[in-house]
Amino acid sequence: MPVAEPDIVEILETIEERLSHLLAEEIVLPSRENYDDGDVGIPQSPKDKQIVVSLGDCTRIPELDLPGNPPRECWEIDYRIRLRLMPSETDQESIDKKLIRFVRDVRRAITGATAYDPEWHTFGGEAIDAAWGSTMQRLIHDGTSQSDGYVLSLLVRIRVTPGAL
Repeated sequence: MPVAEPDIVEILETIEERLSHLLAEEIVLPSRENYDDGDVGIPQSPKDKQIVVSLGDCTRIPELDLPGNPPRECWEIDYRIRLRLMPSETDQESIDKKLIRFVRDVRRAITGATAYDPEWHTFGGEAIDAAWGSTMQRLIHDGTSQSDGYVLSLLVRIRVTPGAL
């Protein structure tokens, strides 16, 4: 009997769906690799309250492999979530306060903290585990010199048959 493979795209779509409940301007899945998820990415069309979701590194975790028929390899996928704010110059509220609230809201939306989901980290059975990365990369400007933001790292572990990833 064939074993269903976890689907990295399905997890990406689940992240996008969970984020769609936020009052964000837009959620973007970039059409170009590594286009807008780091400090060298130049945004296609930056907007206030924009969220850009892309894939980062994929890392093998051999100590979590499973022997058997078929054997299973463990991979950790880095989903990069770029948050962008472009407040008005007349806005009286501190950019730091706005950013930290935006980060909090995004993390809550993904983990299900607003509507508690004890299985949020398995993404409907597609993953064996998920956790936030140990750092949030602050971005002061991204080529527009008008936006601030963070890049969050969501590390999702999956098991697949050898060669499936």
